[in-house]
Amino acid sequence: MRINVRLFLFLTTFFLATNLIAKEYEANTSFSKKEKQRIGIIISSNHFKKPRITQKSLHDTVSLNHYLSQLDPYSKYISAKEAAFKKKRGKARRLGIGLDLLIDGDLILGVPIKDGPAYQAGITTPVYICSINKKKIKSTEFESYQFLAEFSQGQIVEIQTMSKTAKKLGKYQVKVEWFVQKHVDIKPVGKVNVLSIRLFSNDSTLRIKKALETLSQDKALIIDLRFNPGGDLYATTDTLSFFIEQNLAVAYLKEKSIKNPLPLKTVSGRSISNKKVYLLLSQFTASSAEIFAQAIKHYLPQTVFIGSATAGKCLAQETHLLKSKSAIQLSVYEVLNAQKEHCQNKPLIADIKIKNIETMPLTQVISLLGRLN
Repeated sequence: MRINVRLFLFLTTFFLATNLIAKEYEANTSFSKKEKQRIGIIISSNHFKKPRITQKSLHDTVSLNHYLSQLDPYSKYISAKEAAFKKKRGKARRLGIGLDLLIDGDLILGVPIKDGPAYQAGITTPVYICSINKKKIKSTEFESYQFLAEFSQGQIVEIQTMSKTAKKLGKYQVKVEWFVQKHVDIKPVGKVNVLSIRLFSNDSTLRIKKALETLSQDKALIIDLRFNPGGDLYATTDTLSFFIEQNLAVAYLKEKSIKNPLPLKTVSGRSISNKKVYLLLSQFTASSAEIFAQAIKHYLPQTVFIGSATAGKCLAQETHLLKSKSAIQLSVYEVLNAQKEHCQNKPLIADIKIKNIETMPLTQVISLLGRLN
């Protein structure tokens, strides 16, 4: 069953490189009769609610987005320009400044990619972005951030940063270069091992497997999921197989046409037996990253959640490309946790709460934990 489902779809929760999601779109565009038919079939066949869609809801992009927003918060129409932008920004090797951009209300948090251009320029920990090349980014307006994919190699980009309260300002000169997005990093920090996972994917699973083989089992393990928006649910399940016994259900997929939710179960490959596991969480920890955390906690009750409440997102999406090169992102499954409970809009709560953990260096977090323990 697991193989058939895996062939059926690749479950992603957010785009890979930037979590900016525009809620305002390009000029309203009407759909042709054939496009309406195609879009209607895609939605009614793939959305987890299996809705009956009317022609009125398919008249143009505005009416379509209004309809999709009523189905759930994550289903939406994506313009051709924005789809191209996200595809370009989603490549593992790409040209740019080396920052993941995460939405925090009206603020934008820039998370540096290790050894990328921004990191080399001195942005080694997450910072709030005031402006890039004197342009302010608005998460709801695609036009305000599409320039991020238009930089040329060697170009100097000015990044102005600020504290969350906008009181402390900083300025960096970043040289645009090619870099590789690494979603996994593992290293010993003092008396603990730290595994940072920025996204769950087939590639990250392989990297995690190799990294875990180098760790000392005597040390406590900290898993940093503060900036993980999710990724591939099957890769998440495979990664969980390194930590818990095989053939255990870590999540269930549910949609209207399925009588019994489909279980996602671990496979053989457990390689970690640490006595204590800590998970760093934040408001940016979402979707399959939350499933990962819930499953670890369920099967290893001694696990400690540290940080702040998570996003509370338990819907899984897939993206359908249209002939116009635009796309429709749909929520295709409700995801239930390991206890078969609904978890949409139910954030995970930290056992040890740490304010502003999003911008806190790892060394400071570990130091604070030492004092708390």
